[in-house]
Amino acid sequence: MTYDELAEKLPGMDLVICAAGTGRILIDAAGMRAVIRARRRKPVFVLDVAVPGDADRDVAELDDVFLYDLDDLETVARENRAAREAAAREAWAIVDRHVIEFTGAMQEREAAGAVSDLRGHFERIRAEIVAQSAGLDADEITRRLINRLLHEPSAVLRAAAREGGAEKDIEGAVRRLFDMDDNRGSPDGDPASRSDDT
Repeated sequence: MTYDELAEKLPGMDLVICAAGTGRILIDAAGMRAVIRARRRKPVFVLDVAVPGDADRDVAELDDVFLYDLDDLETVARENRAAREAAAREAWAIVDRHVIEFTGAMQEREAAGAVSDLRGHFERIRAEIVAQSAGLDADEITRRLINRLLHEPSAVLRAAAREGGAEKDIEGAVRRLFDMDDNRGSPDGDPASRSDDT
């Protein structure tokens, strides 16, 4: 349409996009009041992307007219960008959490092989002790079992202490593996107060 046809055609428009940038106001408040009356108060959306603007800012004060210019679009874009960045941070937090859970599960799976080997090793020693201890009472069998199980770890700890190496690390690992830190000062580790996790 030509500029001269605006007054006649605007009442039939739900959406008006202004991009002429002629430097003069093409849509003013008085004209839009007439448009709204002719439309029986049916709303009109006006998007003014012209530089300078084609629509008078007073148009935004009218009921049933929704005017947005480049400043409004920039504000919306900034808000949307901030919302997207916040959503991205939340998404990365979810990814990071699942990566940690996944790597932890993989490490547990790798450790499961060592735990299985350790159980098998202990079981073989137990079977040997039982086979060699026919006729002995339970106290003697368990004493021999403990001595056999602790022989190699004790030798490793003593060797590490002699070499002045990582004996503290090894000792710490042993205490952590067997949950011994809270039993210092108790001669038997108070087994009655502990649950059997095997």
